[in-house]
Amino acid sequence: MKRGWVSLVIGVAVIALAACGDGKTTPTVTPTVTQRTGPTAAGLIPDLSALGFTKTAEERDPAAQAGQDARRALYERSAAPKMSVRVDIVVLADEAAAKVQFAAVSEALKNPPADLFGGTSTPKDTPPITGLGTESRSFVTSRPDAQSNIVWTDAYRSGRVVLIVQLLMPSTEQAQPQRTAIGQAILSKIN
Repeated sequence: MKRGWVSLVIGVAVIALAACGDGKTTPTVTPTVTQRTGPTAAGLIPDLSALGFTKTAEERDPAAQAGQDARRALYERSAAPKMSVRVDIVVLADEAAAKVQFAAVSEALKNPPADLFGGTSTPKDTPPITGLGTESRSFVTSRPDAQSNIVWTDAYRSGRVVLIVQLLMPSTEQAQPQRTAIGQAILSKIN
């Protein structure tokens, strides 16, 4: 299995939230994500050890906007079938911002830069995992890469959380249960 993980960089416009006073009173300030209660991106990073995965990296997303609560993690499973998972989680200030982010990210995942997945493979729509998230979209690469791997991408929105899960694996018949279990491991923390 190819050990290197394709780095997916998505340029998405982020909504800046700001409120101004009337000049006569103290200006109001919209709380940042860190001042709000509820889930945090770090708190939503899943433990996938029960599924046989080992977390190999976790970091604040370097592409995140200032004040945006965004983390990503990489996982590997060395037992057969070997798999890699990338999880990207963004907790936005409110549900309206999350809806906009989800729509933009979903479109970017559907139409990524040319040659992102190697060769001539491109993502195509596939049925999303049912019952997970308020909104969801799913994609799968149109053909395997040189190592016979397929990339499954699931995008979810639940409230003000936007979640992207990418699963790299050689087997398509085992993808559905893995995708479901990974999505449930994260989204169950929100509800």
